Amino acid sequence: MKKILVTPRSLSKNGHPALDDLRRAGYEVVFAAPGKQPTEEELLAILPECVGYLAGVEPVSAKVLRSSPNLKVIGRNGVGIDNVDLAAAEEMGIAVERAVGANSRGVAELAVSLMLSGVRSISYSSKHLQAGKWVRRKGFEIEGKTLGLIGCGQIGKYVAKMALGLDMKVLAYDLYPDAEFTPSADFCFSSMDDIFRQADVISLHCPPADKP
Repeated sequence: MKKILVTPRSLSKNGHPALDDLRRAGYEVVFAAPGKQPTEEELLAILPECVGYLAGVEPVSAKVLRSSPNLKVIGRNGVGIDNVDLAAAEEMGIAVERAVGANSRGVAELAVSLMLSGVRSISYSSKHLQAGKWVRRKGFEIEGKTLGLIGCGQIGKYVAKMALGLDMKVLAYDLYPDAEFTPSADFCFSSMDDIFRQADVISLHCPPADKP
């Protein structure tokens, strides 16, 4: 029976009905470290036997991929694939697929939460209160303030809509701006220079720059 490795912690610990679809299709679903992020050694011990790999956020190195001659496809449980050595995957003929949009809303909500926490110094105040101290740091209301988005794909669009709902103005930069995305008169695509000049808060929703 052909094997498929499943490593995302939420799936390997608690299971998911979708995994039964794989079993019904004739595959054996295996886990490297149920409920935990697997190490490279744990991947090396089991992945060479697998034809498929549903991956979490663990690093997937060239060493692991080159040791897995039977592997045909990696499905990422999320959007980012920067944890996978893509050059080695291409070399080995392994397809790498993403779950586009799977967690976009959740990431956007977290980004807005962090923005509110930052402008109100919630983490700072909490730390001092837990130490029995009242140390005030002045914040500001976000109504009428400008949010700058660097990257306005699916996550950025969610963030823009949430910020507009909080009565902010939104400037967004994207390499491929979506001309059909016009959620409000308080939103517009702009240059990064204008964003850096005008924004009160900047939120990044783009891949990291390539290392020199």
